[in-house]
Amino acid sequence: MDITKVYQRLQYIQQYLFPGQCLLCLGTAPSGQMLCSPCIEELPLNNCGCSRCGKPMPLAVTECGACQQSPPTFDAVHTLYRYQPPIDQLVQQMKYNGKLHLARLFGEQLKIIAPAWARQTGKPDLIIPVPLHRSRLRQRGFNQSIEIARATAGHLGIKLEIDRVKRIRQTDPQTGLPLRQRKQNVRGAFAVNGSLKDLSVVIVDDVVTSGHTVGELARVLKRAGAKRVGIWGIARA
Repeated sequence: MDITKVYQRLQYIQQYLFPGQCLLCLGTAPSGQMLCSPCIEELPLNNCGCSRCGKPMPLAVTECGACQQSPPTFDAVHTLYRYQPPIDQLVQQMKYNGKLHLARLFGEQLKIIAPAWARQTGKPDLIIPVPLHRSRLRQRGFNQSIEIARATAGHLGIKLEIDRVKRIRQTDPQTGLPLRQRKQNVRGAFAVNGSLKDLSVVIVDDVVTSGHTVGELARVLKRAGAKRVGIWGIARA
């Protein structure tokens, strides 16, 4: 049995033993829910950001100055939250402690993004999670972006393709690099299998930080023929 299935079974056991408990305050949550209403209301929504890169802004703007000067390869970023407490803690628990039930929670929440996206461009044709290099996947045991995307695609009825893009080059962790080096670090890291001619594609990631990883992925998707590439993420740093 692979490690992802093991984590999923542990998740079901946890839900059976501790039903209706809020993940944040440990108080009572509605049946089948992971967070209580008061904690949900306290989450740091990213409801005021650049319409292109999603960077949180103090006031609503069409595009931030950086996007106007150097437009990114993707068409738009939609994220649910700002990357600050308690979202940062939940993401880290999911990513580094293998709490994949949080990926299901986040994946379900991402469906909120779909109506706004559909009004602009119609329903996406494909959802593609940001791939990990095989060495990183072996080390971690799972790809959190796949787990998030699986839940999102299932709720929305959108085709999920986890093998359409491969990470062909191992890169240094972006978080450990200065911003000016991040773009070069991921250059040439991805390869697309087959044509995406005239397709609308959504990339799913956990956290969008500098945008260079999803930007490079969007670049290769458009070279493969994608007509529009959007980014859906849990949080924007």
